Amino acid sequence: IDNALAEAYKEKIAEGRYPAAFIFLETDPRRLDVNIHPNKKEIRFDDEQGLTRQLSQVISAHLRTPEAIPLIRKTLVGIDSRSEDQSSRQIVVDINKLFETKRLEKSETAISQEHRETIHRVSETSSDYGEAADEITEQPFKIGNLKVTGSLFNTYITAVESDYFYLIDQHAAHERIFYEKLIHEYGSSLKHSQKLLSPYIVEATYGDKANEPSWIGPLLDIGFEIEPFGMKSYIVKSVPLFMTLQESREFVSDYLDNAAEGMAPDDSKRIDKIIMNACKSAVKAHDALDLKEMKQLVKDLSEAGQPYTCPHGRPVFLRLSRHEIEKMFKRL
Repeated sequence: IDNALAEAYKEKIAEGRYPAAFIFLETDPRRLDVNIHPNKKEIRFDDEQGLTRQLSQVISAHLRTPEAIPLIRKTLVGIDSRSEDQSSRQIVVDINKLFETKRLEKSETAISQEHRETIHRVSETSSDYGEAADEITEQPFKIGNLKVTGSLFNTYITAVESDYFYLIDQHAAHERIFYEKLIHEYGSSLKHSQKLLSPYIVEATYGDKANEPSWIGPLLDIGFEIEPFGMKSYIVKSVPLFMTLQESREFVSDYLDNAAEGMAPDDSKRIDKIIMNACKSAVKAHDALDLKEMKQLVKDLSEAGQPYTCPHGRPVFLRLSRHEIEKMFKRL
């Protein structure tokens, strides 16, 4: 169960943090072994891999719904100054307003009746847990329905949809897109590269040169064409099709910095982490984007497998409800 939860939350929370959840399971008692611990503190399922897979699918489905996007809130508390003397000023809390705010927050975060009635059960008649995947009914958040309206501080893309206002971190969004494209190219047998009219030179360290067999393979698998060019220099002749020239330069530089310790060519987890840490060449905060570029970024994000967070677990979206906005302006 822990493994299922960790897998579902992979890349959705920052490294070093762990999700907490209450999970209720219903199954045929015959599929349980309760005799593995003398005090009955542990049990064993007959198909642990199937259960892990199914739980991960169900949790992942919930995390792709609009409710998974962090909601911006503002708790309004009445503050009253009872004295002219600044040193003796007292803060008075309006209890009625406080309770009203808490009730509104509770009503907004409560799961809808439709979701409460959606219970995912493991089929008691099936031989494994895989068939229950068809019971997942949550509708994923459709990013393509967002209407892009502009940009805030050249850092956050603003968008609206239905009764919600969205802020999209352009760097986190592009980092997610960039990362998934790199991983896709790495795992694909068909590479999409573009030849450079003017190849460029990358300076490496003697340590990089000594570890060349371990790090150069993944670069080639991503779509780079890179060859030794002198004592500790390399020439880059082709780059992945989706990268600009500047992005490719920054990526190779960051990649070499992260790969300095060396790695086994078949260490997929290590390679994945190095690629993740080398995604600094994505669109930065304060990079001015025009409306067309912002719309394309949101469109590309809608095609990502895990669009809600960047590869490091930071949120890509924040949303603010119409209700909260009207409450801030005291229209309610």
